[in-house]
Amino acid sequence: MAIKRFYLFNVYDTLLLRQIMPDLFERFAEPTFKGGRFESHALPVDVLPELATYRDLIIELAKYLFLQNETNRQRVPKGFVESFHLVLRTIEDGSAIPVLERLVPDARPIILMGSTIDFFTQARDQIEEVVTAASLGRALPSSFPGQFIPRFNQFGKRLHDNEYIELRGPGRPTGPRYDRQARKFLILQREREYDASVDLLAEIRGGVIDREQIALRLDDERLVDAKAPETLVRQALDAVESQVRVIGWGTFDQNDRLQRIIEIEEMVFAEEEIMTPTPLEARFAELARLGEGWFGLGSPSLDPGGLANFSAFIHQVIADGAITPPFIYPTPDGNAQAEWSFPSWEVSATASLTSGALYIHATHLASDDSQEVETQLNTPDAVDIFLRFMEKFTH
Repeated sequence: MAIKRFYLFNVYDTLLLRQIMPDLFERFAEPTFKGGRFESHALPVDVLPELATYRDLIIELAKYLFLQNETNRQRVPKGFVESFHLVLRTIEDGSAIPVLERLVPDARPIILMGSTIDFFTQARDQIEEVVTAASLGRALPSSFPGQFIPRFNQFGKRLHDNEYIELRGPGRPTGPRYDRQARKFLILQREREYDASVDLLAEIRGGVIDREQIALRLDDERLVDAKAPETLVRQALDAVESQVRVIGWGTFDQNDRLQRIIEIEEMVFAEEEIMTPTPLEARFAELARLGEGWFGLGSPSLDPGGLANFSAFIHQVIADGAITPPFIYPTPDGNAQAEWSFPSWEVSATASLTSGALYIHATHLASDDSQEVETQLNTPDAVDIFLRFMEKFTH
């Protein structure tokens, strides 16, 4: 499945080289995103920074390996970092498999003090080795420099609990699984806390505008501080004791207890707090007001007719009260998605607002099990298909 080119590094040089010498790129890595949002074989825009973080980790480790090999030098030679170009041109079928291609080193020769070692490939392989050990709960390779372990705190933090990355080398069918548990095991070898995504319900207890801080009470009665933009802090101060859904990143201790929220990406007031208009009507009205560029340059507005059809479909499926109202989100490509959370399953229904296609997906939170079904919003039995599918997860 072809996508627009996403340049990780040196955009203009890489684009020019690609146009002039299209055969100068070779596959370098195929980090495969699985579970959760990736089961639709697409890569959400908000996880693209994970690829840049992966690249940066390789670069920093390669610099270390070079200096270990060239003990008479205090820094890498000029052009060392610039010699490593990665570009993302395609996402392959089978899951969300971004193919990272590298400018062939011979295309831009660089004298590395006589060394013929490919330190970037060596760094990639060492990262795979340390993730393999972490995923199995084993001692980390002694050859891996321990000072680099804290850097994994930034890599993978955008993954949800039911998502992971397989770190595959070029052409390899499998690779070590880098999920929340492996990442936690790895980081806690050197640190006492680790960062990860959060998606929780909490009660607003107050806030401090000058500190850009909101105080939240969790369901276990503990208070935690959350870093938030001033606009969100002001909203919170006007809604003390309100229930909100908080999405972002937080810091956890060794027992997975949330210590603080380091960034709030989204704060949504719980439906019961919105009395009029009804929560769904209010949410769909918000989506209808989104204009072009709402998510960034090139993001389209939502098709009004398709949005009305999706709204009608959601109202029908919750009409008898057996299915609770979902959270509704726009997607960067101009579509809409509804999400339900159950004790063991996450269910999403993604609608193409232009074609009417409806993709329904369920993921088991404690395993790799997933189920899916497709239909059309305008077919007479669309609601029945959805309700039969949901019966498996609501009982």
